[in-house]
Amino acid sequence: MENIIVAPIIVELSTEILDTLPIDKVLYAEYAMPDAKGNAGEVMLYIIKDRNLICYKTNIFNNESIYNKAINDLKRNQFTSRYKDVINEDGIFKFYSGGYGNNVLINKNISLEIRHGYFVYYKDDKKYILPISTREVFEHVFSTMRRHERIKRAGQLIDLLSKGYINEAKKQSELLQEKIDKEIIEGKMYTKKENDAILRICCKSQNYISFRRGLIYKGYLN
Repeated sequence: MENIIVAPIIVELSTEILDTLPIDKVLYAEYAMPDAKGNAGEVMLYIIKDRNLICYKTNIFNNESIYNKAINDLKRNQFTSRYKDVINEDGIFKFYSGGYGNNVLINKNISLEIRHGYFVYYKDDKKYILPISTREVFEHVFSTMRRHERIKRAGQLIDLLSKGYINEAKKQSELLQEKIDKEIIEGKMYTKKENDAILRICCKSQNYISFRRGLIYKGYLN
């Protein structure tokens, strides 16, 4: 059964709403500087309430005090800034620059699926659509996410190296080579069938065809 698609309901942000809003339940937020491109002076907060997706919005040109209070609340609950400085170790939001004076915050405790121009949040049987304010903001956030993912993968590889997993794999490969050395007589001609039979016996932990290809590449077999 397909998920029920839920589009946001727009609600004007007020002091009363902001004072009682559970900040840790905010899924996604944007705030823009007064001179930002395309979304000037706006704040958007997305939250699920009674299984509805609410987008609370305000603008500095309509209500400067609520705008400033909303931004201060969001900043206090960031755990990273644009330059990845730790602001609050117990913070809730990951920060992403939206470019042109726009800023995006995503709750660290949820997983969003990114589509072309918007995010999707799945909960229970519902598919909540979280639109990003402008195409330029979307492109900046998407680009930053991809860069962070590349950095994360590089960090994972460094972590593997530091823990010796790569060296362990090399060690296992050398042990396998020694095992094959005992089975294959140097200078003797083997048929492919005979060769494969030996490799199958020795290569219990990996694909013998891939290992044979590596032996050929290294000049061990020809």
